[in-house]
Amino acid sequence: MEVDEEYREVINRFFELYRELQKSNDLTLHCSFSMYSDGIIEVWERKGKETNCICKVEEKEDIACYEKAMGVLKMHSWEGGKVYGKKAG
Repeated sequence: MEVDEEYREVINRFFELYRELQKSNDLTLHCSFSMYSDGIIEVWERKGKETNCICKVEEKEDIACYEKAMGVLKMHSWEGGKVYGKKAG
């Protein structure tokens, strides 16, 4: 499989999962990818007036970043939405 095809497939799987979780949660996504620094994916969940980071992943390779973020989001949903990250504010 070509790198571009693999990249496209991983992004599609990530956003399928993210959109599915968005149906039952108030989520916000922040992504940053650059040639000069590690890629970052953060997912924030709002419950009432509180906003918590439920996923923060940093990886050198973009594909690895998306795959790791998918794992964190799957674990978060299986564990009933426990919050492990920091609070916004």
